[in-house]
Amino acid sequence: MDKNPGLNVMIPMVVRVFPEVRLLVALRDPRDVILSCFLQALPLTPISSAYLSIGGTVNQYASVMGFWLEMLPRMGDQWMHVRYEELIEDLPGVARSTLSFLGVEFDENVLKFYEHARTKRVKSPSHADVVKPVYRTAVGRWRNYQKYLEPYMAGLERFLEAFNYR
Repeated sequence: MDKNPGLNVMIPMVVRVFPEVRLLVALRDPRDVILSCFLQALPLTPISSAYLSIGGTVNQYASVMGFWLEMLPRMGDQWMHVRYEELIEDLPGVARSTLSFLGVEFDENVLKFYEHARTKRVKSPSHADVVKPVYRTAVGRWRNYQKYLEPYMAGLERFLEAFNYR
């Protein structure tokens, strides 16, 4: 499992090798995703270099999520969107429906994922957040930077519409 949307180009190969695969697709307001990627201090790689400007970040998001939208009609019932905002509002309910989709029994310990994460080495740019309970401070954070995002909004309309973030 990985939350890196850049890896979605591997979906066709994964589905061919593992036809029974079930995919969880984490959704978040595209504007918040772009802001988060742009503000991350990531090691410089061919993918992360797209995040050096807001325009580059928008283009990378559009490329990655555009590919996902193209894959959706081919995926049948193998995928489930998990919305960040719904997870924050109702972690137990979203956890139950997600585990049910995966065919896994619910266990109360999944609600304390952050406690388990504290016992592991977490190698992620968001490692400090992984060991905390879910929080809402990042929801709508894009509004603080709206004037910087405004020139790129036309390129995001497709995704705001497709993912119901209007």
